[in-house]
Amino acid sequence: MNHTNKDLDQELPKSIEIERAVIGAILIEGELFKQIELRPEDFYLDQHRDLWRVLSAIDNQGKKIDPFMVREYTKDFDPLFLTQLIGGGSTAINLDEYVEVIKRYRAQRELITLGYELYKKSYSEDPYDLITSTTVQLVNIANDNLGDESNHIGRFAEKQMNNVERLYVKKDVQHGLRTGFINLDDITGGFDPGLIIIAGRPSMGKSCFALQLAKHWTIDNNKPGAIFSMEMAGEIICRWLESQMTGIESKNIKEGHLSEDQFNEITNAYYKIKSSPLYIHDSSGYNIISLRSKALKLKQRYDIRYLILDYIQLLSGIESRGKVKNRENEVSEISRYLKSLSKELNIPIFALCQLNRNLTARSDRTPQLSDLRESGAIEQDADTVIFIHRPEYYCIDTIGEESTKGISFLIVAKQRDGKTDTARVFFKPEILSFLNKFPDKETPF
Repeated sequence: MNHTNKDLDQELPKSIEIERAVIGAILIEGELFKQIELRPEDFYLDQHRDLWRVLSAIDNQGKKIDPFMVREYTKDFDPLFLTQLIGGGSTAINLDEYVEVIKRYRAQRELITLGYELYKKSYSEDPYDLITSTTVQLVNIANDNLGDESNHIGRFAEKQMNNVERLYVKKDVQHGLRTGFINLDDITGGFDPGLIIIAGRPSMGKSCFALQLAKHWTIDNNKPGAIFSMEMAGEIICRWLESQMTGIESKNIKEGHLSEDQFNEITNAYYKIKSSPLYIHDSSGYNIISLRSKALKLKQRYDIRYLILDYIQLLSGIESRGKVKNRENEVSEISRYLKSLSKELNIPIFALCQLNRNLTARSDRTPQLSDLRESGAIEQDADTVIFIHRPEYYCIDTIGEESTKGISFLIVAKQRDGKTDTARVFFKPEILSFLNKFPDKETPF
């Protein structure tokens, strides 16, 4: 985009004079180069882009930038071109303002060109595909032009010390989202913003576990949250929640086999669910761009405190040109995007994940990080990985001398900011619920 687009009515925004002034200032005072955050793509003229690459190469080699060194690297350049740049150089006094002008013009050029391409394609291409691909390009433009601002470490040290002081003074203050599973909370200390993977083979209870988290946080404690369910309809989610809340078997609720008292219990659960700040998207075919768009709206409108994705393998990724990648690269892209989205929303994202079949070849069937399906990037990007493992499902009746009947293990296999360990709970499939285990009783979640 460094030349006038002949199809546009006007020339693309630029300032050749300011580009020359910035490069000229660096040729005069080479040490300024390290202070300027510009890339070749920020410049309009090809010659300026090429020269900026030369300056980067000189700097990367640890050499001093000055007119003599630059001439050694630019023997094919017009000598008059370099002389004019040096003669038109500015000083460091107004350099920051000039750099900002260059960046702003680049953003304008990219938006104008994208807008014009969208205008032309809107007549012939599928509008939904066009919305997706255009959103991807807009995100890329934003990432290129609105990079993260660097902050002195003192700012973060102050925030951390404030947290320590707050926890020290108020001993009972708990940080992060706690699950209500006593043993699990002892291991994790609650969940801060980040990507949390809840993984297991089919029928381990991943969706049940995730819904119990939503029930605990939103229905019981009124914290707004969102569930993106690409496998289960919203009505089924509500039925599962009713079963968890009442202890009435899901099968009986589904078939209407209820006593009068049970019907009243279901009615009371219904009103609690209906009035809770829980938001559900149960459509299939989501990609990372549409997920981000909806999640941003939920955060802005309702200040959601968490997001549950069921499940990661049903989400699709989009390449920058709108083309789907191979599945391994696609899952890698998805996991990175979810981690980035968690940081952007400042909430934990709980992504359910299927495990591959490798664990079925092991005698104890205990899952490992290498069992994460389709991509090692999930393990790399996750802040926490929790496996749900029920030995009884694999007809393993005992571990040592202890019966496995009803026992489920929540295996914290990775925790970036804490220890790894295993929490033991009970699972009752008839009411779709995991239970805390005590010596003399089972306490419902």
